[in-house]
Amino acid sequence: MLTSLTNNQLSNAINAAVTFLLNAKNPEGWWLDYDTVAGPSDEWVTAYVSTMLSIVPEDHVFKTVRQAWELLKTRSHRPTGGWGYNFVVSGDADTTGWALQLARAVNQSSSEQVQQAKAFLATHQRSDGGMATFASEEVIRPYFANVYSKNPLKQTFEGWCASHVCVSAAIATLPEYYTNLHDYLKATQTPQGNWQCYWWFDHEYATALAAEALASGGQATDQSCIDRAIAWAVQRLSPQGFVATFNHPHGSTFATALCLRLLLLDTVNPEVITARVTATQWLLEQQQTSGGWISSAWLRKPYTNDINPEQFTQWEYHGKGEGSVILDQNSIFTTATVVHSLQKVSEVLNS
Repeated sequence: MLTSLTNNQLSNAINAAVTFLLNAKNPEGWWLDYDTVAGPSDEWVTAYVSTMLSIVPEDHVFKTVRQAWELLKTRSHRPTGGWGYNFVVSGDADTTGWALQLARAVNQSSSEQVQQAKAFLATHQRSDGGMATFASEEVIRPYFANVYSKNPLKQTFEGWCASHVCVSAAIATLPEYYTNLHDYLKATQTPQGNWQCYWWFDHEYATALAAEALASGGQATDQSCIDRAIAWAVQRLSPQGFVATFNHPHGSTFATALCLRLLLLDTVNPEVITARVTATQWLLEQQQTSGGWISSAWLRKPYTNDINPEQFTQWEYHGKGEGSVILDQNSIFTTATVVHSLQKVSEVLNS
């Protein structure tokens, strides 16, 4: 069990990180990260960060989360509903799913805009049961026509319009989508116990979300899937408590925080509890004086026709277009992810 000192450190770390995040908003109230050819993301990042913060039980945090929802509501310019990467990009299932999670967190799931967004989200489910990021080529190609007007994009969009585990897993945490996505998640778990991402280098992202979604259903038949994911997470951790990744061989705070969420799904196994303590302590040690954590959430942007980016090897680091790997340059995405995990640890300690 964590010591009382570490419990105090948890509270202090969460408070410092919340302050960092609240100070990181732009003058309009958006959180911005990931600078691409379309510019930085505001809608997607804001929906994600707000959802991560929504479990912090502080009045001023809830006020900020509610303000973020009100800000997202102002983006009603897409005729089909839903939200997107930022104002200029077509609506997508991932951003819309995070916005719907935020709406649920602030008790706004019955609003007219939410109902329209749910109808929009339904158009993204594929025949295999998973959710695509974009519903169709017709939806996203006009945006590319504007961005690449001097050099029109000729390849197909079969990659971006196929089912994506990382998107599906995030949406499956919403109760109304759990049943539709349940079988897809079970079918896409690898023999090693993890789930593979499309948009992320670190598979801890999809694995944490998928395992949490299955755990939320409470079905006994899913326990073996959850146990395999937890076992995978234990193997991913070094003795020092961090997850080593290709981009962060000495420890990724983003991947470690997500791995920690997997370890929190088992509160009985002594090995898992020990791993959880070690990972928590390592994360606490990595916090910067600013209150944030060093950027480590690497977003990959596959070519639009790339169905399996795991096989692509010519990534352009810090690029902006397709074939690029992009870091959350403001550390906002990484910090929000770590805060969420530490708050979950705090809840377990105080339960």
